[in-house]
Amino acid sequence: MRMQRLNRLISLCLSIIILFGCMTITASAENDTAYIQGTNINVRSEANTKSTIVGSISNAEVIVIGKTDGDKVGNTTIWYKIKYNDIEGYVYGEYVYEYDPWNSRRKAIIRGAQKYADGYISIGQDTYYYKDFNVVNKIWYHQYASALYDAWTNGKILRKAFADENGVTIVNKDAVIEFKIPVYRDLPENPCVKPNTLGEQSQPVVEVPVTDVEFEKTLEGFPDDYRYLLRTLHATYPNWKFIAHDVDLTFKEAVEAQYGVSDVKNTRKWVEFTYGGNEWRDMRAYDDASGKWTTLETRWTYASCAAIEYFMDPRNSLNDEKIFAFAKQSYNEETQTKEELKTVVKSTFLENGYDGNADAYLDDIMEAARLSGVSPYVLAATIIVEQGAAGTSGLISGTYPGYEGYYNFFNFAASGEDIVGSGLTYAKNAMTLKYIYDDPNAVIPTPTPTPTPTPTPPEPVIKKGDTNGDDKINAVDLAAVKMNILGVKKLEGNAAKAGDINGDGAINAVDLAAIKMHILGVKSIT
Repeated sequence: MRMQRLNRLISLCLSIIILFGCMTITASAENDTAYIQGTNINVRSEANTKSTIVGSISNAEVIVIGKTDGDKVGNTTIWYKIKYNDIEGYVYGEYVYEYDPWNSRRKAIIRGAQKYADGYISIGQDTYYYKDFNVVNKIWYHQYASALYDAWTNGKILRKAFADENGVTIVNKDAVIEFKIPVYRDLPENPCVKPNTLGEQSQPVVEVPVTDVEFEKTLEGFPDDYRYLLRTLHATYPNWKFIAHDVDLTFKEAVEAQYGVSDVKNTRKWVEFTYGGNEWRDMRAYDDASGKWTTLETRWTYASCAAIEYFMDPRNSLNDEKIFAFAKQSYNEETQTKEELKTVVKSTFLENGYDGNADAYLDDIMEAARLSGVSPYVLAATIIVEQGAAGTSGLISGTYPGYEGYYNFFNFAASGEDIVGSGLTYAKNAMTLKYIYDDPNAVIPTPTPTPTPTPTPPEPVIKKGDTNGDDKINAVDLAAVKMNILGVKKLEGNAAKAGDINGDGAINAVDLAAIKMHILGVKSIT
């Protein structure tokens, strides 16, 4: 009778194995806190979009009780089983975040780079121009910065990676650099002029003859006046690649997405009072009675339509000084190196490192580039633009009152009257997608080490009875040994050693019985 009960139990265990073996979902308990970010996020009965919705959650803290593979909806197949009040079910991984404060320089740079990639490059805003002027897929509400000339400023610093010490000549003329350039319908006949030259006739683009037939094939999609300018660049930089991007907009539509036609307060681009004359500023922001301008964050006011047109007209940037505003910003491990990065950070605070390590910032930026997929040159240039060459901003001092130990190198959410406080509040309350979480602080930046031979890994410890190496002896292992005995699926290597309980060199009924006794608690395998 006892043997019959044992056989029934084994059969039940094998049935369970077969059932779960047919499923692609495997759960692992976690029982930790996470955050659901978003409004009315569906909680489902299973890890797929076709299963029953058991509830919805908006921006709330939840308990994670499992992790599993399921439907791929965006960038991952990971789902989490969560519990929130009386709701229990599965939420797609891209809604589930970890609390992850930016409490070190390294973490702030790496996390900032990941946010930079997720927020801009991943949706196609992968040049300074696209981030600043919002002309990709008509995502007008998403904007990197309000400063009118940020695209050129960032591009100028990025150009240093390819310039000599005087910033005059591009040193690496053989560099393969891609430039993604917007093409609008109905551009003005001639390039838009600088606001302080209003009234003067703008100069037409001079025609340049075709000299490279193969290169001409790459210019399909560009208007003629673009091509004339790009031919000139190609003569000096033959390996540069130019990508025509039809943004499916008229130039007027693109400009008016930045310029508040009906209300100056809808203008998205600002200009500093010290920049140019009144032609750069929107006169609607000037009060004749008081003689004062509308002031934004103490030193800015709204940019004029003419100023926005000038900076948005791509033809004004198709020269070797300004074209880096269109440089694609993805990471290339083979061409983007730490040595080249040194030219970008030269004479800035990033050159000196921190905590006694002169290469600390360089190492942080290179690691951030690897993890985020953003060019290290772009990351460094952006930090320099945001924090200044001296790096004296309270956003990266680590000593700002009330926010000691927090950093925000990319100025995310830094706005309003208290720019530093708002930016550091963001850093203090930052979150990271749970499924990609890794701790940058776990890797301490050090100077480039001398390579050492990779040690031979130790032989794995083999636990008798544990055929799949999960540190458990259960029905899965019992089934594996039984299938080996029946000749259905042979155990090999360490799995075979684990299945040979008594070490006699064979896997047989004796070993099967030993695992059965262990599972039933009759006699443990030691």
